[in-house]
Amino acid sequence: MLCFVGDARNIKKDFNMLGFQIGSVVLFVSSVLLTRNARLKDKLDDSRYYKQLDSYEAASMSKIAATSLIDKLSSVTNEQKQNLLWFAAMTKFSSYISCHDGLKLQAYEIPQEKGNTKFVVVFSTGWSETIMKYAGVLKTLHSLGAAIYGFDLRGQGFSESTGWYYGRITHINSFKSYCEDLQFFVESVVRPASCSNGGNPIPIVFMGNSLGALIGYHSQKTYFGGNASHKLFDRLILSVPCFGMAAVDVKLGFIFELLYWLVPT
Repeated sequence: MLCFVGDARNIKKDFNMLGFQIGSVVLFVSSVLLTRNARLKDKLDDSRYYKQLDSYEAASMSKIAATSLIDKLSSVTNEQKQNLLWFAAMTKFSSYISCHDGLKLQAYEIPQEKGNTKFVVVFSTGWSETIMKYAGVLKTLHSLGAAIYGFDLRGQGFSESTGWYYGRITHINSFKSYCEDLQFFVESVVRPASCSNGGNPIPIVFMGNSLGALIGYHSQKTYFGGNASHKLFDRLILSVPCFGMAAVDVKLGFIFELLYWLVPT
């Protein structure tokens, strides 16, 4: 037997409030799911665009990439244009390299003439960038005798992403993946190409900006388990390294992951 205690008007008011709250929750969840589906559709369209880029041959891609970047600049100076054209002409846009987990990254090499290499530079960009952005810097380094190597980070530039709902641009499952990519690249591509220079070893210098600087630092620190007798690089040049990223709380990372699932960006 049910017994209601209290004024009937208050009971009706409480039921109305409960209905309003339930309706609000349903509306919120519906709007989140609709937004999420729309974002996933956009991501599918983006992935199709990147797949088109993947279909180009290496020699064709250099011209297309450089031209595309110039066209997207809202205000391009003659110097910037010349630097990009130099980059397109001098760079060997290699076929994608297979990483430790099979992901394909777009690699770049700007060689010196045989016997003219004074040092090797391994260059890494900041977050959500392509190496082409640094054409002016690379041109200066090359004029100083550097043979330059680099690749676009996974999920960025012209490299593949890690998948999950047609590919999450700039997403990684673990920061360790960045370091493993760089270590693999140096061991399999850079070191064999620069193992000798008339019998003398060529110094390998890492140069990175922002996120790339952090990746280079941790790659050096964790190489061979941190054994000081095994160095990935002879020197490191770190520009505004974002060391704060290494201290992100695990709980905060979970919250970001949950937010991304709700509203993919």
